[in-house]
Amino acid sequence: MGKKEKPRGREKVIDALIEAAADLWSKKGIEAVSVREIALHAGVNHGLVHIYFGSKENLVRQTLDRLVSTFREDAGEPDSFLDALVRGSYSMQKNEKYWRLLSRALIDGKMDEDKIQSDFKYMNNIVRLIDEEKKKGEIKSDMDSRFIATGILSMGFGMLIFKKLLFAATGLNTENQDTVTAELFKGWISLIKELPSDTGLETMPELSFKSDT
Repeated sequence: MGKKEKPRGREKVIDALIEAAADLWSKKGIEAVSVREIALHAGVNHGLVHIYFGSKENLVRQTLDRLVSTFREDAGEPDSFLDALVRGSYSMQKNEKYWRLLSRALIDGKMDEDKIQSDFKYMNNIVRLIDEEKKKGEIKSDMDSRFIATGILSMGFGMLIFKKLLFAATGLNTENQDTVTAELFKGWISLIKELPSDTGLETMPELSFKSDT
């Protein structure tokens, strides 16, 4: 196997650094990985990190922006609240580095909430879809649409990270955790709207916070 070619030119260097940062930080955490390690992993001089990003914090933000952009591309354009949840779940499965790095950044306390991402278009779109379905009478709850979105999305992120613990603690430690997870989502969503027989949630993939071992 030949030696990996070093990236040349501004765009290729930036791409290589972002890819290296996403890979290392999502596995080890932000605090545990230095800028020098990222540059070595990317195959570039570490001084280029400061030239193109200015700081480690800015590299974190731009890496998250790149990852969330890929997440949104894979999720596509949902046409309903339920469709947004199904699409988002599949995109989370495909883009594990995104939610792992997002979790690391927040847990490490290295990024303020208003700096963690440049925008939250997908989540804002979910709030908009809930508003539209409330106006049509498809969602019966009088709760603020932002509250509904926050509650459901909190459950989603919580299940990504803490599912094994929660299942064991509540006696749901079964072999079919993906099926139980889908039933949980359907149960909570059914509190605010009537669900069709085929929700798309039945075949949601298993999502888990994998260890680094």
